[in-house]
Amino acid sequence: MYIMSLFLLLLIVISAYFSMQNIVLVLSLIFIVILNPVVSLKREKANRFLLILIPILFSSFAGINNDAYLSIKDCYYFLMPILFIALGFALSTKISSMHFLKIIVLVGFFTSVMSVLISISKVGFGALLDPYSARIIGRAEGSPAPILGSLILLYCNSGPAKVFKRSYALFFLLFNLLGIYMAASRTYWIFLFCVLLVLYIRKLNAMRGSALFAILFCMLVSVASIQTGDFLAKSDNSFVNKFMHSFREIDIKDYKSDEDVNMSYRGFESYKGMATYYNGQFHNLLIGRGLGQTIDLGLFIDLGGSDFKKIPILHNGYVYTLVKMGAFGLLMTLFFYLSLFRDSWRFSSITNQFAKNIFLIVAGSVFGLLVTNYSIASFYNVNMVIFSIFIGYYISFGQTAERRLLVKRKCNTSIDTRQLAIVKE
Repeated sequence: MYIMSLFLLLLIVISAYFSMQNIVLVLSLIFIVILNPVVSLKREKANRFLLILIPILFSSFAGINNDAYLSIKDCYYFLMPILFIALGFALSTKISSMHFLKIIVLVGFFTSVMSVLISISKVGFGALLDPYSARIIGRAEGSPAPILGSLILLYCNSGPAKVFKRSYALFFLLFNLLGIYMAASRTYWIFLFCVLLVLYIRKLNAMRGSALFAILFCMLVSVASIQTGDFLAKSDNSFVNKFMHSFREIDIKDYKSDEDVNMSYRGFESYKGMATYYNGQFHNLLIGRGLGQTIDLGLFIDLGGSDFKKIPILHNGYVYTLVKMGAFGLLMTLFFYLSLFRDSWRFSSITNQFAKNIFLIVAGSVFGLLVTNYSIASFYNVNMVIFSIFIGYYISFGQTAERRLLVKRKCNTSIDTRQLAIVKE
């Protein structure tokens, strides 16, 4: 089961890397059928999924007259959190925690190697010195899996419960960090910062977290400042300028000129999405304009080589949810993710140091999804499914630990709860 899980999870992440959503869906469904999570879902109180399922049901009725294909596509996007968190639930019943952590690290390692090889094959070894330009020229988007791999090796590979021996851990850590570096993604840096922030707030290894963030920030500055002859990003396309422009890019307003629209497209499309939402009737404000609803941009814009005036999806996941499922759907979605954050935060207080680190990474991952959903619709972004699987696994893991804790308390009321944790099965 360990080898099969590694293989299938790696295929899912690689398929997501190349944006092959149909393959991701098919592989995930096959994976779930093989794991047979029905018992797990009952046991893990999966009724929280109703927070997403009920708004989808209402939205399907609201959009009954919308395009059927677009409605099905929206339904798939909104079901993605359930699908991949359920996959994590199912994995928790078949694979031990230590094996699962190894799988995540190895997936991060393989995707890092793949990203490096693709970049070098497209633009040469200069990609190692200027990964942002390599990403633009070679279209090597990178994967978020190395973020989890790096965090696991930094925070969950000490003491008696080692994921890998020290020499192997350093080797895999080097490549996972290289994968983050080569991705040259603003979103991934922000996501990593969110996880480290949660670790810092919890006062867990605050010095190590701060040191890591300082190192990563220096790496980020280095990426933007290095110049390598002909292989050089123009100043208006450099990573630093791109990063500094991020806030303007997502600022929601009605941009008038073509230049402003192109420079701040995400903010422009979000503005049009909000206009679509507010132009609806009262029931549309409550349950949305329905699955399949498109957003009229008011002008034709070149997206991916084709001109579009109406678009079915937005970069801003909150506005996207608001348009399709209304205020009710948005609130239920927020409650869903906040419940995951609450549970992982709670589990971190009843376990030993090893498991505490894991649950804080889970809480940080939920927080990272909440933050990056504003710019890349991370709740529904196929490239971010590795985090949903990770979250699902350890929410299930924590509920199992909590149940065992209750049993122990009944047997011995004086038990030290901080010593109870499931480290290996």
